[in-house]
Amino acid sequence: MPLPTWSVACTMLGTPAGLAPFVAHHLAQPVRAVHVFLDRLEPDVAALFAKAGPRLQVTVCDDAWWARRPGGRPDKIFLRQYWNTETARLASDADWMVHIDADEFLVPDVPGGPAFADSLARVPTGIDWVRIGHRERVFLAGAPRATVFDGVYRRQITDPEMERRIWGGDREFLKNGFSAHVRGKYAIRTKGPLEVRQHEAAYPGRQGRNGPGDIPPHVRLEGQAMLHLDGWTALHWTVKLIRRVEAGRGESGHKGRRAQLAYMQAAADAPARMALFDRVQQVGPRRARALREAGYLDDTPFDPRPAIDAVFPGHGLSFAPADFDAAIIAADPALIARNGLA
Repeated sequence: MPLPTWSVACTMLGTPAGLAPFVAHHLAQPVRAVHVFLDRLEPDVAALFAKAGPRLQVTVCDDAWWARRPGGRPDKIFLRQYWNTETARLASDADWMVHIDADEFLVPDVPGGPAFADSLARVPTGIDWVRIGHRERVFLAGAPRATVFDGVYRRQITDPEMERRIWGGDREFLKNGFSAHVRGKYAIRTKGPLEVRQHEAAYPGRQGRNGPGDIPPHVRLEGQAMLHLDGWTALHWTVKLIRRVEAGRGESGHKGRRAQLAYMQAAADAPARMALFDRVQQVGPRRARALREAGYLDDTPFDPRPAIDAVFPGHGLSFAPADFDAAIIAADPALIARNGLA
């Protein structure tokens, strides 16, 4: 029997250096197609992506695109993601569609593990979506950061007592030891009866978030993982939270994320805002040792630069943290200035 085929869909917005890693990493695998939906036309991004070849399928989400959707362009990003990925799924000639974000990367669960298609081939008949477990990138305190890809990866802590012992008072800003989402992402059969949602597939017609009784039968995809690089640098991570606060999204996310947003809203100045990153996105020697001993820290390195060089030869992009931060400052100097982050 031939192996299942799979594609990836992602709605994205950012700089070439922030988006090229996602595209190149997945095109370096035997993916059928990478469907990219640019939430806004950025000419430098579009020009770079034009060099990637036919497996990269780019859609600019302009007025003409949203005219195809009843009700037009939704304000909420997750609703735009639903529409874009569902459109790609329905038109796809692959067997499976993977719904992930631009800072998320599919990898074997262990080095040298099975290819993604091999794992999909083992999914039982009648299971129309699979959850992909994930790990979250953190930085080791004091370790050099030569590129935005440096760091290690923490696993979820489902034991509340273990989370308390390792994270102490800082667990206020976490859920299951993670600062970002805890449900992971997923792959859905393109010809199955289910529809795309944010963190899991849904029965047709369900418009909101799935409740526990609404989640269709599924299995965890064995042998595969997703790496979540939530914040390429300390400034990037802080700016993402500040944007959410300024957009009035302070009540979104899990309890830890809501605590982060409340902290950003109440912080007196830029140093206080930046200090939260050190508390929850990096680990000192004591915490690193405790996480490793309990099996919650993965030191396997991740570096997509060879794939970027192969897919975008002569790209001229820099992945040094200082250069990445300079691009963030240049992209929104007003936000940087009013928050004193420059």
